[in-house]
Amino acid sequence: MASVAEHIKQLLFEHDCVVVPEFGGFLAPFHPAGVYGGGMLMPAHKRLVFNEVLQFDDGLLISHIARHEARSREEALLKIRSFTLHVRNELRHRKSYVLDGMGLFTLNDEDKLQFQPDASLNFFGESFGMAAFEPLYVRGRAVAAPAAPPLPPVVALPAAEAVVVRKLRPWWQQSGIAAGLAGALLLSVAGLVPEAPGHQASLDIRAVLPVKTARPARAVAPTAAPAVSGRPLPADTARRPVVAGPKANVLPLALRDAEINALGRRYLIVVGEYLNPRRAYRFASARPDAWRVVQPVGKRSYIVTAATLHESQATAQQQLQTLKSQFSHPLWILQTQP
Repeated sequence: MASVAEHIKQLLFEHDCVVVPEFGGFLAPFHPAGVYGGGMLMPAHKRLVFNEVLQFDDGLLISHIARHEARSREEALLKIRSFTLHVRNELRHRKSYVLDGMGLFTLNDEDKLQFQPDASLNFFGESFGMAAFEPLYVRGRAVAAPAAPPLPPVVALPAAEAVVVRKLRPWWQQSGIAAGLAGALLLSVAGLVPEAPGHQASLDIRAVLPVKTARPARAVAPTAAPAVSGRPLPADTARRPVVAGPKANVLPLALRDAEINALGRRYLIVVGEYLNPRRAYRFASARPDAWRVVQPVGKRSYIVTAATLHESQATAQQQLQTLKSQFSHPLWILQTQP
């Protein structure tokens, strides 16, 4: 069965602080890798520190012992108290106590606990197996330059024959010569073709090129004017307001409002929808008795509605017609889904 000291060591690999109730706390702060006192290069480590002030029981050590030794919490606490009593008795009689694998406890002139940790311990698991060592510094020294390899012997080559290089003419001169030759060839061929009786030979190049003729425009059939019904419209058509039907502009939505959902199905007039909640509440705060802000379930927008909750769609349609003149955008009716 493991001792209390072994349980403390196991916990220090996973935690930065382990408190022994009514005795003190063991701290293991993290130190990064670097060169420390004495010029030693230390890997990343957790060095052990003891603080006698930390005596409040946080339950970590008791739970660990109870879980690993199949004990109750009361039995684990009795084991810890027996351990602390043993340590204090050893310190009272021998003035020192070696905590197995962790360090040395002593008492100072004021009978205060002093702890000297074991320098070889490292509770940082990722640096397991890495020990401190003294770095070796490489000092610079002069290095002689390597000797150059010997050059190959020079061999005399036979004299090369003289090569005659002809200078090419510029491209515009070559193009002019080619054009002159083509014209002469064309004249010679034209002189070999006999003239037809009654016609004179011609070298006009336009006579042999195809002539593009204009494409005739497509004829578009006239469209007949739409037939106008002979039935006259009522005289008051221009003055009659357009009223939506009983099911027009109605959208069923579930709201995140327990007070409204408790009333059952209700109808609200929607006057605006905002993605920014501040703008929605700023609009509604101008007339809190006339407007309210609701948020539908499953949507990230905020809806501003009239404060009145209608029990029927007909009364909601009447209020919609009244509010329509106050807004330039279309309004619609929201049907709650409790």
